[in-house]
Amino acid sequence: MDEAVISSQLLVTKYTRQFLTFGFTDLALCELAQQSYLVLTDDGAISAFIAGNQGAVLNFEQLRNLLIQKRSFRNKQ
Repeated sequence: MDEAVISSQLLVTKYTRQFLTFGFTDLALCELAQQSYLVLTDDGAISAFIAGNQGAVLNFEQLRNLLIQKRSFRNKQ
């Protein structure tokens, strides 16, 4: 397994306006999500931001809704 390294200078330069809102870790995850890594989170704000930047993200809320739909579908059969 490879370790991904993101430069803090890159993050501050690329995400200057968002840096105070999300912080280093969230923006590093956003950057990784744009490089074909899937981010799994329960944070709706960073999830929306990553998705809006064409990153690969899955929010726990989405998983919960999928499970509810699946159970509902099974109960109807």
